[in-house]
Amino acid sequence: MFDLDGDQIVSRTECLARVDRVAAALGVPAHAPVVAEARRAREAVWRDMDTDRDGPVRRDDHLAAIRDFVVTGISAMAPAYGTEALSQAH
Repeated sequence: MFDLDGDQIVSRTECLARVDRVAAALGVPAHAPVVAEARRAREAVWRDMDTDRDGPVRRDDHLAAIRDFVVTGISAMAPAYGTEALSQAH
């Protein structure tokens, strides 16, 4: 879904491209404020998924983020989606 070129790595560009694809599919102009906000949220998600802070998000990064959520019940990605209360309720 995110790895557009099949190299087993999700780059920042690939991650942010999802926002543009969804906006286009919904007929929302790329310059709309809601798209800019979605890009900011997606950027935060991408940063949080890069658990080793080396740039791209690899499978290990993704699994570490999922593992953190399963173990703690709190997702580092929750603030980007505005779901802090929901993620902390687990």
